[in-house]
Amino acid sequence: MAEYQFGEPFHHYLARAFKAQRGWGSKDRKRYRRWCYTYFKFAPDISVAHWPQSLCTAALVQALLQSPYTLDSERAELENMAVTESSVVQHPAWKVEFSSGITWTDFLAWFQAEAPVFFCRLRPWPSEQPNPLNDPQADCLVFPAGTSLNEAQEKGLGFIQDWASQKTVEHVELAVSKPLSIWDACSGAGGKSLQMNRLYPHHHWVCTDLRASALNNLQQRFLQAGFKLPLVFPFNPAKKSDFAWQGPEHFDRIVLDVPCSGSGTWRRNPEEWHRFSIHSQEKLWDTQRVLLQNCASRLLPGGLLFYLTCSVFQRENEDQVNAFLQNNPDYFLLSMEMLGGPSNQADYLFRAVLKRNETQLGS
Repeated sequence: MAEYQFGEPFHHYLARAFKAQRGWGSKDRKRYRRWCYTYFKFAPDISVAHWPQSLCTAALVQALLQSPYTLDSERAELENMAVTESSVVQHPAWKVEFSSGITWTDFLAWFQAEAPVFFCRLRPWPSEQPNPLNDPQADCLVFPAGTSLNEAQEKGLGFIQDWASQKTVEHVELAVSKPLSIWDACSGAGGKSLQMNRLYPHHHWVCTDLRASALNNLQQRFLQAGFKLPLVFPFNPAKKSDFAWQGPEHFDRIVLDVPCSGSGTWRRNPEEWHRFSIHSQEKLWDTQRVLLQNCASRLLPGGLLFYLTCSVFQRENEDQVNAFLQNNPDYFLLSMEMLGGPSNQADYLFRAVLKRNETQLGS
């Protein structure tokens, strides 16, 4: 923990650390990994600038006691440590508004819980694969935290995707019989497009992203799943660089999963909790606003835009949508909701569905 520098995702650092310790077996690595992540969940606000001096012994003891990977013999020794009442770890709430329906207490309990692994099943589940916690015939399989399903993905049995992400594109306005043109404007590795192709294979897809590596990953995942490849090319909607555009001019549906704080996924990468600051988000909020405005310009009259974030913060969610609607009277709100969270043991994911009025383009 003391050697981590916070300049990269913790799992990248951990992979190098494990590689340097060849004497550690898989059980050792699994326990150390969960201990580290549990520490990030129970530590108070970490001063990144003063790390590792800000390592907190009381939080470390609490994390080890909370971890299911601590042995009984180790737990007994930890319980005998003198941890005074004054050293109990407290988490000060941020001075930022949560989206509607989210409380600080619920968010903290969600954050400190172990996240299960969700898997979108495409084919029958073989008995030699890990046993899910639910019915193996379900479309969305649930597995204990830390379950490795990479082999299942490589065999085309389905793909790893959080429950909330799967639900974002399950919508009556996508489940129409008429073939639609759909643009996944910030597709990343294509998780939502994979889900849409599974549910609505008769539609026509365009997937774009800034990163060529993400688009390569998207194409590989489509091939593994046995799906027809969509039209894929690198594009940055924030710059509105028409010279780079290779698709149709307008679409029936646009899925816009904007870059955000990622706070709705922090329990899976809890070091991000400690890297977060309101000041660092201001530029990102501007990017979200520009992305929403620019992408909406490619929506056909009567078309729908799905604005998505994996954020729990009102500034990235309701505030962005309301500001857009104020500046664009030819759009109106169909629905706005938070998916996932503690009740589903899933990530938090915000979805707003916007509709463009039935008017002529440019009118």
